[in-house]
Amino acid sequence: MVSNGKIDLFGVEPTPADEKSAGKKARKKANGYEPPNLGKAIRLPVPDFSDPDRPPVCLEVDFPIAPINALSNLEGNAGKPIYQMSKWWARRRSSVFRSLLIAAATEAPGDPSQAAKRVWDHYYCNHQKAGHFRKLRVLDIFMGGGTTLVEGARLGFQMAGVDLNPVAWFVTKNELACSDPAQVKALFEDIEAKVKPLVQPFYTTTCPRGHTGRWVDRETGKVVNVDPAEISPDQRGRYRWEGPEIIYTFWAKHGPCNARGCHHRTPIFRSPVIAEKKLTAYFIPSTCPSCGHEFNIELGETRMAPGVERVVLDNEPSFTETSQEFAQLLKDYSKGSKEEKQKRINQLLERLGTEAGLCCPKCGSFAGGKIKKVLENHRGERREWKDQTGKIHCDYDFKVGIVKKKDLGIESRHVYMYLLIHPQWLEGTSGLDDGVELGGYAGADPEMTARWFEGRLEGMRFVEVRGRIRLADEEIAEEDEEEAGESEEGAEEEDAGSAADRKKFGLPREIVLADGTRIQTRTGTVPQDGWFTCSHCGKKQSASASTAQFRNTQPVSAYALQCHCPQCDSEGYSYNGRYFKPIEPGDVKRLIMAEREWTDRKETDLTDYWPRQEIPIGERTTKRDSIQEWGYTHWWKMFNSRQLLVHTQLMRAITEAPDGQWPLDVREQVLGAFQQYLRNQNMFCFWDISRDCMAPHLSNANYHPKALVIENCVCNQLGRGNWQSAQAATLEGVRWENEPWEAALLPETEKAKSTRVEIGDTISPAAADLFCNSSTDLSMLNGTTFDLIITDPPFGNNLFYADLADFFYVWMRLPLLKWYRGMPERKYFEPERTPHAVEAVDNTVEHPDDREDYERERFVTNGILATVRALTGNKELGEKDPNPLYRPEPASDFYQQTLTACWAEAGRLLKPGGLMAFTFHHSQDDTWLAVLSSLFNAGYMLVATYPIRSDERKGERAQFGSQSIEYDIIHVCRKRLEEPKAVSWARMRRWVKDEAARLKELLEHSHGKELPESDLLVILRGKALEFYSRHYGQVFTGDGQVLGVRDALLGINLLLDDLLAGKDENGKRRPPDAAEPASRLFLRVFQSRRSMARDELHKTLRGTGVSQGDIEARGWIRVVGTSVNVIPIEERFQYFTAPGRNRKVLKTDLDQAHFLIGAATPGSGVDVSDELNRATFQIKRSVDPILDWYAQTDPDTGIQRAAKLALDLVSHWRAKPEKGPAFRQMTLFEQLEAEVE
Repeated sequence: MVSNGKIDLFGVEPTPADEKSAGKKARKKANGYEPPNLGKAIRLPVPDFSDPDRPPVCLEVDFPIAPINALSNLEGNAGKPIYQMSKWWARRRSSVFRSLLIAAATEAPGDPSQAAKRVWDHYYCNHQKAGHFRKLRVLDIFMGGGTTLVEGARLGFQMAGVDLNPVAWFVTKNELACSDPAQVKALFEDIEAKVKPLVQPFYTTTCPRGHTGRWVDRETGKVVNVDPAEISPDQRGRYRWEGPEIIYTFWAKHGPCNARGCHHRTPIFRSPVIAEKKLTAYFIPSTCPSCGHEFNIELGETRMAPGVERVVLDNEPSFTETSQEFAQLLKDYSKGSKEEKQKRINQLLERLGTEAGLCCPKCGSFAGGKIKKVLENHRGERREWKDQTGKIHCDYDFKVGIVKKKDLGIESRHVYMYLLIHPQWLEGTSGLDDGVELGGYAGADPEMTARWFEGRLEGMRFVEVRGRIRLADEEIAEEDEEEAGESEEGAEEEDAGSAADRKKFGLPREIVLADGTRIQTRTGTVPQDGWFTCSHCGKKQSASASTAQFRNTQPVSAYALQCHCPQCDSEGYSYNGRYFKPIEPGDVKRLIMAEREWTDRKETDLTDYWPRQEIPIGERTTKRDSIQEWGYTHWWKMFNSRQLLVHTQLMRAITEAPDGQWPLDVREQVLGAFQQYLRNQNMFCFWDISRDCMAPHLSNANYHPKALVIENCVCNQLGRGNWQSAQAATLEGVRWENEPWEAALLPETEKAKSTRVEIGDTISPAAADLFCNSSTDLSMLNGTTFDLIITDPPFGNNLFYADLADFFYVWMRLPLLKWYRGMPERKYFEPERTPHAVEAVDNTVEHPDDREDYERERFVTNGILATVRALTGNKELGEKDPNPLYRPEPASDFYQQTLTACWAEAGRLLKPGGLMAFTFHHSQDDTWLAVLSSLFNAGYMLVATYPIRSDERKGERAQFGSQSIEYDIIHVCRKRLEEPKAVSWARMRRWVKDEAARLKELLEHSHGKELPESDLLVILRGKALEFYSRHYGQVFTGDGQVLGVRDALLGINLLLDDLLAGKDENGKRRPPDAAEPASRLFLRVFQSRRSMARDELHKTLRGTGVSQGDIEARGWIRVVGTSVNVIPIEERFQYFTAPGRNRKVLKTDLDQAHFLIGAATPGSGVDVSDELNRATFQIKRSVDPILDWYAQTDPDTGIQRAAKLALDLVSHWRAKPEKGPAFRQMTLFEQLEAEVE
C-alpha cells in the first residue's frame, strides 16, 4: 500500500520526508516523550495462512507480557471512551486484543527471543495505513462488547463478528457506526429540550441555608409564581428552573412483619450511618487573650448536612465558624486590583466587631486580634490633609505590594463527617391505615402511597457527627465482617490508602445527642444478613420470606436527598454547593405528584413506551437471586413511578424522532445512551459510601436486591450516570471513533504516569460485518474462510448474559421494532426475551439436572452397585470401578458440547494454516478443563498460553484456577490437520521435560526479571499442552487407559513444579516423575503423613484440577469427620485379594505398587513371582520407581522392606527372558513404553 509516497517494508525505518508526511499529524509528544514508532506506517511481514507449513507468527513464539500487563492495568483505570458508551459484561482490555491481533498476524523473526519485541515495538504503528493486514480476514465468534472488532478495524483487518445476544450485537454495532458527532449532539439537544421541562419540576427542592429557587418564563425572562408540576405537561415547556436541585434520592426498603396481626413495617438498615464525607476546612489558629483557650477560627461552615443537629467528638480541635461572607473575603484576600483589595480589607475591618466566629468559644471574648493586626498593617497608616476649603480628609497609606494572603496564617485540615438517621425513624410504622393496606410498593394505589409517604415524614431527623476515632482491633474485625457481607454490592474499589484508612478509623459505638438520646452507630434493624427484626413486635424474620408473604415488592419511602444549590456553590461554601438533607413535606409532595401523573398517563399517551413482560424464570433472576420472591415479577417493577415517568417520556422522544431528520445510526446512538442510563436510574442502584456517589445496577453481574437504594436525577449537571452523563459518555465515544487515541506509559522520570497519543487509525463505517446468530451455525458467512479467529468465550456458570441483558432488551426492543420494520434485523428483537436455551453457558434452569442417583457418580459406590449391575447386566462390576452409567451434569455438559460445536464450526472456516486465539478467565478448575476438552474435541492443538493480568491480585507460584489468581490466559491454537498418533505418558513426560527446559532458558534470556515465576508457569504449561493436544485421545497410561485432560494437566503441573523448584523440596525426596499424575500427586501430598485435616487437603488441592472426592473414589483415602486418613497398604491389599476379585482392579500404577508391597509382606499368602507371571497382571513400568520411592522414604520400616523386596523381584522378573510358550505378543501400551526406552 502506498500513501503520500513510500511505505516501509519489513521494519525498515522511514525517511524523514516519509515521517513528516505520514505521521506528523498523528503523533503527539508528551514532555518530549513518545512511544516507539508512534503513528508510523511500517510494513510488517505477514505469512500466508493458507499454507499449513507457513513460518510461525510472533504469538506462537512469545508475547510482550510485561508491557501489555502494565498498559492493561493503566487501561483499567482510564478506559477508552468507546467502551464506556454502553454496558456489556466482562469486557477484556483493548490493549490486550490490539497486541494479540498484531502478534497473531505478524511473522516471527528468525531469533525467537526477538518475537515479543517485534510486537511491542510496533504496537503504536499505524497498521491501517501500512496496509499489511488489509487482506487478512478475522472472525470473532463471541464478540460480546466488540473489543476485538473495534481494535481489528483500527488495525486494518477485514473483521466479522457473531454473537447470539441481540444486545451485544447492538452495542457493537454502535461502536462501529462512526456516527457524525454533530448530528448525535443535535439529537440529544432536541430530546432534552422536549423532555427536560416535563420532568424537571419533580426534581426541584429547597436549600437549608435559605436560598430559594425560582421558575422563569422562557419567553419573557420574568420570574413567575407557577409550579409546572401542577399544570398540564404540554404547558411546562415554557418554564425554566433556577435554584436547588436534587442529585440523588435515598430510598429505604421496609420489611413488612409477617407475624399474625402485626402489619408493622420496619426500615431495613444495617446501621444508622447514611453517608460519610471528608472535607477540607480552612482555618486560622487563634488563642483567646482573656482565658488562653486555643481554638481554630474556621472560614465558613464545613458541613455535609447544614441545618441538622451536629455532634462534635471530644477529640476534635475546638473551633468557631465565621460567616460565609467573611470567609470568602479572606479566601479572596489577594485577588484583583489595588482598589478591589483595598475595598476587601475595609469590608473585613468593618465586620470584625460583629463577626461571631472571632469570639472565643469558651468565654466569648473577642479573639480576632491577630487578624485585625494583619488587616490594619496591610491597610497602612492613617493620613490626614486639608483641601482648599480647609476641610479635613483622611485615608490610609495602602500599599498593594505588602497585601499577602499568607500573612493571615490560613491553614487547612481534613474534617471527617458522618450523617446518621435518628433512631426514632428507624422504629418504622404500621402498614395499615384504618385497616387498609398502605402503599409504597410497585403498582400500589397512588393515594395509598401518598398516605404512606406523608406518614413516614414523622420522626424524620438527621444527625451530623464531626470527627472520628481510631478503632480497636476487634472493632476493625467487625468492620471487615460487615464489609465482607456487603462485598457483592461494591461497584468500584477505592484506592488502597483510603480503604486502609477507613478500616482504622470510624465512629465510636455510641453517640449522645443534646436531648440525651443515644444512637448505637453499629446497630440497625438487621441482626444478620438477610434478616430484620420487627421494631414493633420484636420478631426476627427472613426479609425474603416476609416479602414473599407480602406478595409485593418491599414498601419504600424516601428519607434523604443529596442536592446541589448553585447559590451555595457561587458563594464558596464547602462541598461545592452539595449538601444532604432529610426529605421534607415539599419533596414528598413532588413524589406524590409524580405517582399520580404516572398513574394517569401510563395507559394513555405513554402506554407504548414501557415494557409489560413478566420476568422469566432464569438462572440469575430466579435460582440465584430469587427476585420474584422479592416481588419483582415484571421488569417495570424495578423502577419507581417517578423513574417510569422519566423513562417513558425519554423513550417516546427517542422512538418518535423523525427518521427523515435523524439518520438511523444517530438514533441508535441515543438509544445506546438510554441503555446506559437505565442501569443508573432504577431501584437497584445503591450508595457507595466510600466514594460518596451512586453505584449503578449490575456493577456486579447479579440482581441482588439492595435494602437502601438510590434514585438518580435526570438533566442535572451533577450526578453519576444521569441522562446528562450518559449523553456526554456517548458523545465522547462517538468522537473517539473519529479521533481515536491510545494510552501510553510515560518513563518513570516523568511526574505523570501516562499520556494519550494519537495514531491516526480511525474506524471505517464498513470495517466489519456483524451477525446476531449462534456460532454453532456460521452458514450465513457463505463459506468465507478466515485467517484468524480471535475471541473471548463465555465463562461457564460465572456470567449469565441472557438473564442480565434482558434488563435492557425489554426497553430497547420498543423503538427498534419500529425502526427495523422491513429490515432483516427486526427478527433479532421480535422475541419477548433474549435467547437463553441455546446460550453457551452452564445454565441449570435451561438444562435442569434430570439424572437418577446411579447416573451421578463417576465411580461405582456401594449404594448404587446393585442398580448399576442390574441395568448393565455386568455382574463383575465392583465398588470403585468406573460407572458405565455415569452422566455429567446436563448444564455443564451442554456448555462443553456447545463450545465444542462453536469451535468446530469456526474451525471449518479457518484456513489450514490459520490461527485461533482467545482469552479465558475463571476461578474454577472444572470450567477451564471443560474449555480445554471442548477445544481438543473440536480438533485444535494448543500451541501457547500467556498470562495477562485483569487486576493486581496474584498468587505466588499459583496454579490455573486458583482462587487467589486474577488474570486472563491467552490461548493460542492451530487446527490439528493429522490424526493423533498413539504415545505413552512416559514419552509425553520426557518431551515436556526437555521442551519446557529449553523454553524456560529462552524466556529467561528474552524477558529477564520482568517475567515472574507464576507467569513463566503459564507459558510453560501451554507448551506442555501442545504435545498432549497433538496426541489428544491417544496418550496412554496403560492398556486401554487414556490420559484425560484433568490428569494430563495434573501431570504437567507436577513436572513443571519440579523444573522450577529443583530436585528436592524441603529436604524431602520428590515422588518419581514417572508415576501417573494422580499417583504422583497423592504421594506428594501424603508423603510421610497418614492423615490431615480436610480443610488443609482442600487448600492443597486447589488449582490442581483434582478434588478430595477424586482421590477418595480411587480408594486411596477415607474421610472421617473433619479428617482425611490414608487407607493403609495392608487394608488395600486385603481389598485387592478378596475372593472373586481378579487383578483387573489394579488399574493404576499406585494400585499395582500397593498390591506388590502387600504381597511382599511376610505372611501375605501371595507369591509375588506367580503374580508377575499371570497373563492377567500387566505391570506398568512406572511401578518400579514407586516401589523404590516407598523403599527409600516410607516411615514404616516394614513397608520399606516389603517395597525393597517387591522391587528386587520385579527387577529380576523384568530381566528374565521370555521362553517358549510363555512368549506373548506385546500390547500396544507395552510397545509405546518400549519406544521410550
